[in-house]
Amino acid sequence: MGDTPDTKEDAFEFNYNRFKDREVPLAQSEAEKSDRIITQYLQEKFNENSGILLDRKTFSGGVPKFTDVEKEMREAAQANWNPDHSHGLVSDAVGYVTSFISDPDAEKTPEQLASDANARALIARERDQTDVLNDLIKHTPSLKGFTLDDAVSIAKSDANGEIGTTIPDKFPEADANTAKALAYTMLHAHRTEIDEPTLKGTDFAEIARGYMHYSTPQSDAYNAWSAERTAQAVKELRSNPEFLAAVSQIKCPDNISTAEDVRDQAVLREQIADIITDSFAASYGVADILDKDDTTVVYKSAKQIDEDGGTMGYMTFKEAGILNDEVIALRYSPNYHLMDRNTYKAETDSEEAHFFIRAATEEVYHGIHQIQADKLVIGSLKEDDPIHHNATMGALNWIAYAGGTRSSFEEYSKQYIESEAKAVASTTADQIITLGAIVPDQSAPTADSLPTAGTTRP
Repeated sequence: MGDTPDTKEDAFEFNYNRFKDREVPLAQSEAEKSDRIITQYLQEKFNENSGILLDRKTFSGGVPKFTDVEKEMREAAQANWNPDHSHGLVSDAVGYVTSFISDPDAEKTPEQLASDANARALIARERDQTDVLNDLIKHTPSLKGFTLDDAVSIAKSDANGEIGTTIPDKFPEADANTAKALAYTMLHAHRTEIDEPTLKGTDFAEIARGYMHYSTPQSDAYNAWSAERTAQAVKELRSNPEFLAAVSQIKCPDNISTAEDVRDQAVLREQIADIITDSFAASYGVADILDKDDTTVVYKSAKQIDEDGGTMGYMTFKEAGILNDEVIALRYSPNYHLMDRNTYKAETDSEEAHFFIRAATEEVYHGIHQIQADKLVIGSLKEDDPIHHNATMGALNWIAYAGGTRSSFEEYSKQYIESEAKAVASTTADQIITLGAIVPDQSAPTADSLPTAGTTRP
């Protein structure tokens, strides 16, 4: 290929290769131009049937229209959690007729009926974060009766440097740090209503996240429970020929040259993510709620990822207390890593495989953690259940969440739910890929060989 591309295929390779093997990055304008050409070519060349999912560009009356596939994914997920979701006129008509013959809710579990009630309330705008907290309190005997006045009292005691004796006096069975994490999360949820002068300007969410780290009841029991399930999932992954074959074919950005390479890599990542999702969901006992259909690999342009703060994947949901609302998106854009030469960029194929396994596992674990919080808020968990404490911290942390931006990455990564997920994800990737090679199954891990959940890893 010469200095100027002759065909669209050459244009892709020309612009992609401009990012490679450069000690000095391209000028911003040149990088954005090449990224735009690469993305346009992929949009024209591939579609959903090809195995690469990306935003679509169509024309109506000569005017371009862009379709955000991630938005479509989130909207489509409503069919999973909204009990009154419309599936079309024919399906609705069938449902209307059969409702006279049998009760559509007759075979639903109490847990699902409670989830449906929460979903309907949310859609009617009759449910918000304060209701999540009220349900959490209702289903946690040691905190039953906890009110906003109690939260204000605890915060005032902290502000005055006092111990906060209202906690053991009114809630003698409650762990003090758990109660304080709840108090400050509640204050954060009601922050526009707080008029106590001594609390003006207080970052309630930040303080809540701090107390989550010091809250310890039942965490040892959960760590043992979680480590056993992570070990089981890793063992299954390392004995899965399809998974290992896909991992062995992963390429880092510098080893990709053509649009077909990008398409093939997206397909491999979808296979890997699907298997990780199903393995962890089965091991953690939530396969009836979370499965591979909830996880999708999406191609995004480097510009789109950069505008979204460099987010390479996420798990989203509607609200705690609603089952089947988890959506996991994993973004793939090799030219993004080449453009910025950022910390995500892998120099070898094994590093790239490690990065993707870690990213996929982290988001899947977030989904599992959220399902635990759903069950807590619904009332399916008893306080002595090994996962109750972890579910409590998850429900609180999502309300008092610190979003991940480049300027606040340390704060984001150290909060409870992120450090939990990142520990499990790092362990999983480490156990599958070591020193540039896939670890053979003969050395499958045991629960004792895995770091406990919540460990902060570099």
